Amino acid sequence: MASLSTLDWTKLVMLVPGLALSYLLVLFVTHYRSAWLKTLMVACYLVAVVATMGEIVFVAYFPQFSTQVTIFYNLFGQLIASLGIVESAQCLYSNARLVYITHTNWTFLKVWIGSCGVLLIPYA
Repeated sequence: MASLSTLDWTKLVMLVPGLALSYLLVLFVTHYRSAWLKTLMVACYLVAVVATMGEIVFVAYFPQFSTQVTIFYNLFGQLIASLGIVESAQCLYSNARLVYITHTNWTFLKVWIGSCGVLLIPYA
């Protein structure tokens, strides 16, 4: 097994605040049940944090897969970014139309799923 590089140690240090996201996810699920997209975004961050822990070990043993791991993180980053954009659009729409976010959850979830389809095109 190869020794850990500076980038690997940086990732390990970044896991500490990342693991705090698990508490934030529980908080969102229990207190903000109507904020589907925010909860989904925190869940995506949590999956990325857990994947980082596995990635450090996986790439250390199988360095030939480092390109695929990079592609995975790029894809996940784009999905999280698109989720943030759609969630912001939902907030602006709800404020402009004076409707509750709960009334627009399904619509904007469908918009995000559609945008995910477009974002997956370069990875096909």
